[in-house]
Amino acid sequence: MRVRWWMLLWVMVWAPTVPARAAPCPSLDAEVESVARAGGDILLRIAPWLGGRGAAALLARADQGDAQAIMALGLTGQAEALRVLREHRFAKGTSVARALALLALGDGTETATIAHALEVGDPGQRARIVVYLGALRTVRSRDLLEKALSDPDAAVRLEAARPLAKARHPRARRVLLEIARTGAEPLRAAATLAASTAPPPKLEDQMDDDDDDAPDKPTPGKDAGAAPVAISVLEAARARLKGPDGDALRAALQLFGQNAPRTEVDVLLGVAHRGDVSLDTRGLALETALRLCPP
Repeated sequence: MRVRWWMLLWVMVWAPTVPARAAPCPSLDAEVESVARAGGDILLRIAPWLGGRGAAALLARADQGDAQAIMALGLTGQAEALRVLREHRFAKGTSVARALALLALGDGTETATIAHALEVGDPGQRARIVVYLGALRTVRSRDLLEKALSDPDAAVRLEAARPLAKARHPRARRVLLEIARTGAEPLRAAATLAASTAPPPKLEDQMDDDDDDAPDKPTPGKDAGAAPVAISVLEAARARLKGPDGDALRAALQLFGQNAPRTEVDVLLGVAHRGDVSLDTRGLALETALRLCPP
């Protein structure tokens, strides 16, 4: 594989952000490296929690023109990623991915590229763009989501309305209710669920001041001084992790991650390795492990 100067520079700059000590969770580091090398949708799910993990593999995929890897760079929140995205010439066909990654890092200079893709792209591409925008909290991303509420494709409107409805956007809620009434399955069921779980809109409580709906930030692992959790609760969650895929398993993942010490991170990786779980469950297992054992 060809090693570019910017890849070496970023790894040199990024790597020292991790304290010079033995890795607290070596098995998690190895898993992240493997996931970053393989690529795929799961990269976007875990990117905000990576820190310096998997940097070289992620950079290599981005250099090969992997759009998901490029978008993942933006979600890492790393300052050096912004410089790389601005200065490096990526492969043809990745301009939208690069524009989205820049926007995720607060650089909206390529917003017109995103807006154009939302006008001329196929419905699948428009929906993927809107899903990515829904994870951001910038004024420009909100503006683009609001425009997407008028998209001719119901699936695109649904993905635009989900995050806006959580932020008490009144028009977004109306879009969800309309799809719930007139849309085809499975969009109708998804819109019904999104509308029923969204908070009611309030004129005085719009997106700009609804900080509670901002994406969660990585939190440190459990301190030695944290209040002990009843062993029965932790063990009940552990038992659920062996059950079939579904809401109960995902709830158990979150409960286990909130209460377990970082020495239990391999239990979460065991769920991620199961062949009978969905991509969503696997992503949640890895995200939970990364929260439990931050870099």
